[in-house]
Amino acid sequence: MNLSVFFILSFLFSITAIFSQNSGIKSTVLLKGRVFNYKTMTPIETKFFLVQNDGKKIQVKSSSDGSFFIPLSSSGEYSVQSDNWLCIDPLTINISIGEQYTEQNVALYFLPFEVGLVLKKVKGFDANTQDLTNAGRDALQFICNLNKFTPKLNYTIKLIIELNQFKSETKTILEGKKKKKITITAKEKAEEFSKTLIEKINQLLVSCKMPERKYSYQVDYITEAESPKGSKKSQKNPGNVRDNKLHHNLEISISGILKTDIQEKK
Repeated sequence: MNLSVFFILSFLFSITAIFSQNSGIKSTVLLKGRVFNYKTMTPIETKFFLVQNDGKKIQVKSSSDGSFFIPLSSSGEYSVQSDNWLCIDPLTINISIGEQYTEQNVALYFLPFEVGLVLKKVKGFDANTQDLTNAGRDALQFICNLNKFTPKLNYTIKLIIELNQFKSETKTILEGKKKKKITITAKEKAEEFSKTLIEKINQLLVSCKMPERKYSYQVDYITEAESPKGSKKSQKNPGNVRDNKLHHNLEISISGILKTDIQEKK
């Protein structure tokens, strides 16, 4: 090969390599990590999607040890979606593309989609004041955020109210010109309590634009001696509370699973 031709080809190769490096690798974040089953803490081999704010979906597949990697070239907030799994932590991944090539590690925790799966189990309201606790507000905010990224789910919000905190009361009322005694039972007081509490929950959910069709209520009235159903940890009901011994009065579970465009486009 002519020496001058060799230098020309070498020069062109160098220019091409520099251009490729500047326009490609340096402006990329390599997202990598592992996917775990939240119930068993074992790795999952599965397919899932990273979804950008504009709706663009990027398919990712984890291997048998749960590991995955995917190069990303756009900054933004990516939600994690799957046809068969619910990513409960984290709900979103923030990617920031800089001038240099970087790597970002993340652990994803999935739960299998199933009706009846409990997402949150917390002490959600004060039995004396009817006020939502911080844990209760966080639980409701969680499903508001989850609805944005996984709109296929419907929810049941269960309130557990102890009847023992209410006492029957006898009142005298006027009925025309006659006085009449009526008794307001503990159950009736508890029902009024639940109505007020549901109104407060509705206000919070409406404020974060949660459609009313996506959730329904269930109210369980129990005596002090009873334990709320599902208070013990079970395989189907891991709860959201990592300490499942916590006494709870607010429970949020999946009541229905709808088809999404991801499934329809298969």
